[in-house]
Amino acid sequence: MLFATATDWVTRLTDAHRQGNLPRELSRLRRYGLIIVDEVGYLPFEQDAANLFFQLVSSRYEHASLILTSNLPFSGWGGVFGDQAVAAAMIDRIVHHADDGGAWVMDMQGIQYGLVAGLLKNLDADITMAIYPLAPERHWKETMAFCRDLYLEMVEEHGAESIVITGDSAGGNIAMLLAQSLRDDGGPLPAALVLYSPVLDLSASGHDQAELERRDPSVTRSLIRNGAALWAPGLEPKDPRISPLYADQAGLPPTLIFTGDREVLDSDARRLVEVNPEVDHRCYAEMAHVFPIGGTRESAHAFRETAAFVARETRKG
Repeated sequence: MLFATATDWVTRLTDAHRQGNLPRELSRLRRYGLIIVDEVGYLPFEQDAANLFFQLVSSRYEHASLILTSNLPFSGWGGVFGDQAVAAAMIDRIVHHADDGGAWVMDMQGIQYGLVAGLLKNLDADITMAIYPLAPERHWKETMAFCRDLYLEMVEEHGAESIVITGDSAGGNIAMLLAQSLRDDGGPLPAALVLYSPVLDLSASGHDQAELERRDPSVTRSLIRNGAALWAPGLEPKDPRISPLYADQAGLPPTLIFTGDREVLDSDARRLVEVNPEVDHRCYAEMAHVFPIGGTRESAHAFRETAAFVARETRKG
């Protein structure tokens, strides 16, 4: 993984271009599975810089993962890059193929299979992954209907008491919404929920989130809000149909949540515990968003905690 601000990336690309090494530099950068570009929009780009930055985005397209953080919605990117056409082409490459991968709009990325692998290594269980409809082509109702239908098919085959619903980030949001919807309709509830860095408040309005954002290397409040606007257009971000923090918390399955104290979404988990003290929240020091995918000692410990929780709750059924 490589991390730098947008300004630093432009400087790096500009230097390579001046030395006649831009193609070689872009090729070298493709060897990294993930590049994070922070503070897109903090300063406007000159035309040459915008074109170089577009080449970086294009070089990652359908080859490797790219995360960009910005305090601006996509509608403001034309002003950042000085050209609506360049901004539109860049956004197209960022959100194209944009499921469980993130922010309700992105396909599952290779790095996220680390979560699946960790669960399989520690659990004597089968895992079914929901490749659900994505924004902006599909919206929240279609996503939730798909996941509900899949879950009910699994209940018929295995029984609700043997099913644990898990999800990370936007997938954690959907997992909690699904449980709340089943509870409201009198449907069969799963044995438990295990959520990794779930998005529980699409308004990203926690009083501590501005401070957390300064330490979070991958998620910003604007990323959450922009994703929410694409996934649930026309709804207020605090609507309980899309923000589970604001729904009734009674009568839900036992819930285990993992976060790191270096992520914006640690606030969501802490605020959930305030309104539902029965939630088991494990916050790991100096860990960032969905840290169990990282293959660290903390990751291994979180998977062992997950396995113990799942074994305990499924035995009750």
